[in-house]
Amino acid sequence: MTFDMQGDLNVGLDQAIKLIAYPKKSQFVRVMSFVIRKIKGNDIWGSSFYQKEIREHYKNYEYIFNVGGDTYCYTTPWISITSNLEAKKRGLKSVFWGCSIDERLDTDQILQEDINRYDYVLARESHSYEILVRNYRNQDRLFLACDPAFYLVPEETALPEGFIPYQTVGINISPEIVDVNDMENNGVIRNCIDLIGRICETTDMNICLIPHVYQIEPQSSDYKVLNKLYDRFRENPRVCLVSEELRAAQLKYIISKCRFFVGARTHSVIAAYSSCVPALALSYSIKSRGLANDVIGQEKGYALNWKELTGSTQLGDCFFEFLVKREESVKDRLESFMPAYKESIIGVLERIIHSDDR
Repeated sequence: MTFDMQGDLNVGLDQAIKLIAYPKKSQFVRVMSFVIRKIKGNDIWGSSFYQKEIREHYKNYEYIFNVGGDTYCYTTPWISITSNLEAKKRGLKSVFWGCSIDERLDTDQILQEDINRYDYVLARESHSYEILVRNYRNQDRLFLACDPAFYLVPEETALPEGFIPYQTVGINISPEIVDVNDMENNGVIRNCIDLIGRICETTDMNICLIPHVYQIEPQSSDYKVLNKLYDRFRENPRVCLVSEELRAAQLKYIISKCRFFVGARTHSVIAAYSSCVPALALSYSIKSRGLANDVIGQEKGYALNWKELTGSTQLGDCFFEFLVKREESVKDRLESFMPAYKESIIGVLERIIHSDDR
């Protein structure tokens, strides 16, 4: 089920799965829905109204997979809650798939009730798994395995001009941690400028700025932020930018050709990890900390809280200390860890699909 049918068609997702579009509602209908929701004091009613046409498809299936991501980490996920309720009404098995969830679950009754409606829950990193252990009652149906994105197969594409394979540092930043309208006063930008300068001055590596989220929601586009950062280095031939909109598999191909990677978007960091590229996450939620802990073996030095970048040199210091100096040990860790880690999700899927109580 998709809110962005055209975007999903553009990247060929319909070649792998059947896409079902959420219906577009007129401005009048959206306003009336908002008013009724407020009068009723019931956000589930509003989500159920929007999903009315979608529900007709439920009768054709046995399982409903909610691709969790971090949808339960920031606000109350009424769409997911409603889908889960409707699945239970129709006797479908509901699976919360590849999720991260934060400490709000310990105290939020709405979230607790909804989590426990799921027949199966798959946490994608250990920090979320530990929180779910405290709150999800069906412990034998709670699993820990890699994010499905670790399985994405890279798709070969042209490398940007100035990109030297295995001798380039990839950098991804996003509006999640940078206000595109206030770049001058942002600690992340100051640190990125310092990092790029130090790489150019002290190494023979090049730098590639790599967006990982584009125009589904214009205010969320990585490209806008990275293009403004690129403006500062446009005359430097050692700094390049991925300027066209590429599919996730193509972006993973570019990231896989990097020597090191620094990323804000979780799935850009996953692209690096799964390609055995030493990576540092600019952390803004529990998911990147949990992934660093699981994949690298520690958070310190590999999941750097962007809010702590108050000066201008912390990122560069961390990059040289934990990636450059420890390059071989990190690569060895990734190469030995990754095969079994990737297989973990296949084992979980088989247990769910072949469960005894279907």
